[in-house]
Amino acid sequence: MQHLFAYGTLRPGGSNSDLLGHAAIAERCAVAEGLALYRNATGSFPYATPTEGRRVVGTLYTVIDHAWPALRRRLDLLEGYDPRQPDTSHYLRKRWTVRTDGRADTEAWVYLAGPRFRPRPDRLIEIGDWILRGPRT
Repeated sequence: MQHLFAYGTLRPGGSNSDLLGHAAIAERCAVAEGLALYRNATGSFPYATPTEGRRVVGTLYTVIDHAWPALRRRLDLLEGYDPRQPDTSHYLRKRWTVRTDGRADTEAWVYLAGPRFRPRPDRLIEIGDWILRGPRT
């Protein structure tokens, strides 16, 4: 099984959640320590960046092994990630440790902001939860 941590539009009810199709066989609420969450300029999607002392709330999906390669290609395309050219990618696919309700830590794939992203303090989502972020500003 593979694990995917989603913190934005891939979460249940998000505008891209249907991309997961039948590949995900389980979903649980999860938290990723050491990440900060920022909105983009229009407030339509988020970026997560490694930041000590912050945390991001999201969904941990368990994905069937045989479905992972096709799902990974779809997600890489959505997220603008090219493993051959990470320096020019919009997001980077990385492994990150996440925790679900009192359970042991789980290593999961997550898409983090690519090298061109520059965090702006006025776009920080203090609560660390895209769904509970409040009004777009």
